[in-house]
Amino acid sequence: MVRQGADLMNASCSPEMAVLLRDAINDVDNSALLPKIKCPTLIIHGRNDGVHPLSEARKLATGIAGAELVVLETANHLPLLGNAIWEEYVEAFLEFLGRDDA
Repeated sequence: MVRQGADLMNASCSPEMAVLLRDAINDVDNSALLPKIKCPTLIIHGRNDGVHPLSEARKLATGIAGAELVVLETANHLPLLGNAIWEEYVEAFLEFLGRDDA
């Protein structure tokens, strides 16, 4: 899945454009919108995520009232089936979705 995403990016644009797209994404600031989120929110983030630092997940969790942050011991941006933390990832989702307020 991650490899497929990287392959798609490589096939669809130049390396220079990929950098511009990444920079544009990095420059987006939606923090003013976070207090408007009124639904149960689960944020799952890898402690050593290679794409976004854990501090970004903490900002989301702090900005959304009642948000829950689950930190997984991984550097992967997206947990993958077969990784050591896959079961913990799925359990966090299932537990969150099984709550009465979710």
